[in-house]
This record gives sequence, structure tokens and C-alpha cells, in this order.
Amino acid sequence: MRSYLQPLAHHLDHPERLLLRGGDGRFFVWRGESAQSPPEEIEPRLATWLVAQERVEVLAPPLMWLHVDDLPLAAPVSSPSPSIGRDAAR
Repeated sequence: MRSYLQPLAHHLDHPERLLLRGGDGRFFVWRGESAQSPPEEIEPRLATWLVAQERVEVLAPPLMWLHVDDLPLAAPVSSPSPSIGRDAAR
């Protein structure tokens, strides 16, 4: 796996989900679920299909390069702290 990848497109409802390209032209998808899960390599035909989807937006140039460790993650879903409700009632 290459250390740096170039984001080409993202999902409109889940912007942490990216279509990426390596310096050697291979394509990858990043789901943004876990920093321990590497981007998954996909076939060029699948990359072409992905960018044609309605909820996928192709990023405008200039495109930056991101280190694999800097790829975005989905925000964890958590419930509000019980103290938040008590503080608001004061």
C-alpha cells in the first residue's frame, strides 16, 4: 500500500468515504470506519461506476495528496452525557 493517496471523489451523505488514487494509478475506496482498516483496492471499472453515482461528488482540481494515516474517519455516534441535561436545568 502506498503511503500517500489522492482523493478523487467523496460520498455526499458520508464525506469521510473516499475514492482514492495511488501514485501508480491504482484505485482504492476508503470507508472511514477505522484507522486500522487500510483503503481497499478496487478495479478501474468499479471506480468509473462509483463516480457516475448520484450521491458521489468528484472533487475539483487541484487535488491534494493525503498520507494514509491522515484519511478522515466518521464521527463516532455517542449518546449525550447525563450531566449535560442536569447542567442545562440549572
